[in-house]
Amino acid sequence: MARVIKKESALKADFLRQKKNVKKAALTACVFVLAAVLGNMLMRIDLLYYVGLAFIFVSAVGFIACCGYTSLKQNTIASLKQGVDGEDITADILKNGLDDGYTVFQNSVITYDGKKSELDLIVVGKNGVFVIEAKNRNGRITGSYTKEKWVQHKVGAKGGEYSADFYSPVKQVATHVFRLAGFLRQNSAPAFINGIVYFAGENTRLEISGEADKTPVLQGEKNLIRYIKKTENTLSSDVAERIYELLKK
Repeated sequence: MARVIKKESALKADFLRQKKNVKKAALTACVFVLAAVLGNMLMRIDLLYYVGLAFIFVSAVGFIACCGYTSLKQNTIASLKQGVDGEDITADILKNGLDDGYTVFQNSVITYDGKKSELDLIVVGKNGVFVIEAKNRNGRITGSYTKEKWVQHKVGAKGGEYSADFYSPVKQVATHVFRLAGFLRQNSAPAFINGIVYFAGENTRLEISGEADKTPVLQGEKNLIRYIKKTENTLSSDVAERIYELLKK
């Protein structure tokens, strides 16, 4: 079983923050409902009729605003949760599928050339270093290894079809590979970095055109583990230890 070193995730932090804000909005909506009830009571008093009316008007506007905010944020929260789950699912696959000769770093943040990157997963073992960009998008995924935009095609709960663009994870992981290689080189731990894109969703169908070049796009836990184990980029124990020390900080 591989060792996993997990750090705080910016994605998870954003998810928790958005979720907390929605809870606050829901509580505020309840306060507006109580204010409306109070306004209704005040309207029954002749001298306070207009005060009560103002309470009801403000409460109605506030309640609608809170409900609108909550509804707007639901898709964002669902998307963030899906991303967090994808990272955790992939980390568990690596933990259980690799032996104790491997170390998995989850949510590592590195800086190279003044630019910061948070890498979903880095695997360090005797046969190399792997950067894995974990995706958890369901539906049909279309794209090209050379294009910057990919498309997710999905059927909604009511049967309606929709599609959404997202940045190519192949391009994304290429940036991570470049920065990690530079970071390690600057810190006296030069190593060849293998980039991998992994789709963790069970209901995902990939339709990616072009040649994979150096970055495979994989799905299925057996395929991910098999690819890592069969790679033959030998990594010396000294360099592996230096990388471990750099990434665990």
